[in-house]
Amino acid sequence: CHKRISLDLPCLVRVEKEADTLRIGRRGPRQTRRDKRKDTLLPADYSYPIEIPGSVHIPEINKLIRIELIDNPGLLAMKSAPRVAFLDNARIVPPLILKNARPGDRIEPLGMAETKKMKSYFIDRKIPREYRGRLPLLVDSRSVIWIADELISNRVKVTEQTKQVLRAEMV
Repeated sequence: CHKRISLDLPCLVRVEKEADTLRIGRRGPRQTRRDKRKDTLLPADYSYPIEIPGSVHIPEINKLIRIELIDNPGLLAMKSAPRVAFLDNARIVPPLILKNARPGDRIEPLGMAETKKMKSYFIDRKIPREYRGRLPLLVDSRSVIWIADELISNRVKVTEQTKQVLRAEMV
């Protein structure tokens, strides 16, 4: 069993033991939070506003999210870029925020007509609990519209009537 155990000490020192490895290092003041159900380290909650066009670096997970407005690229072009999200800009209700999942967050998965709790989505997709807090979510004032590298909301899907497309990607 490779259970990871950690201990936060004064002066921002963290000691971690996993299998036969012991690590002693420095932690940031808000580097992690604990999962109450397990002794699992999770990234700190984060939330960043993002402008269109724009990009945001998320230091908690060391990822960059870029978004821009483009003309409707057509179905073939969208299918050729599976890790890029294409959203109908007219259906987005600003402001846009990049954040990690919180209790109560909901999304209307592409192809479904009803919303689903993010927790249920993660469980159905068998996404490990340790990874869930790292996944960036793009939210507008109504709900989650994109789970980075995973899924877009049915509410903002591109249709033949879509004129302007919000293109989002994580790098």
